[in-house]
Amino acid sequence: KKALDYIENPEKTEDKMLVSSFGCSYETADIEFEMLLAQAIQKGNNLAHHLIQSFAPGEATPEQAHEIGKRLADEVLQGKYPYVLTTHIDKGHVHNHIIFCAADMVNCRKYVSNKEARAVSIPKMNYPQYRKARRLTRECCNNVGGNCLLLDDGEECICVQSISYSLLCRWFRAAVLPLDAVLCAEITKGHDHLKRCCECGASFTPKSNRAKYCPACAKKMRRRKEAERQRKRYHRPTHLEG
Repeated sequence: KKALDYIENPEKTEDKMLVSSFGCSYETADIEFEMLLAQAIQKGNNLAHHLIQSFAPGEATPEQAHEIGKRLADEVLQGKYPYVLTTHIDKGHVHNHIIFCAADMVNCRKYVSNKEARAVSIPKMNYPQYRKARRLTRECCNNVGGNCLLLDDGEECICVQSISYSLLCRWFRAAVLPLDAVLCAEITKGHDHLKRCCECGASFTPKSNRAKYCPACAKKMRRRKEAERQRKRYHRPTHLEG
């Protein structure tokens, strides 16, 4: 509750104009998080996770930064975890705070923190790559005057990919980036072959096309299946009825 109150501070968020949420109401997020956690399969003291995304001075307006924060949260959390996103403007640089529930809304499983997997799940460009990618966004049919038609809900929205070093826009990645085969290979190298674990949702490098779980969850699933086999063996009839 204290963390949510801090990131939603009206003095830091333009009277809460830079506050939004997904899967919950930011006004009652703490209560909704607790209700979801009460149904979680795994228990523990970790109730939520806190992400911070910073921008260099002048790199993005507060509104642009907020939109980028939404893209980041949606990409990382895959629409499974409720979250509150706020953009702070009280410092020398704009920065986002994202607090999301430790349990997901799909199957009530706790989020597994995997720093290595998260670090490679969203490709990040260097400056020369960013300049080339930005030129590509201007050639995109959805880019009109620097604004994205797909995100236009009655109010103009800046093209998020044109101001971000991270590969956040799925449309850009699927339909625009392949126009420059060399750039596409540079940026996505080591990322396109990643899979998401069916158990915890973390990204991992599969050893075969049949792999469904990250190494940690694969061990857990093997133990679970072995326990199930032992249970069935224990309850198997030992004699035949005449």
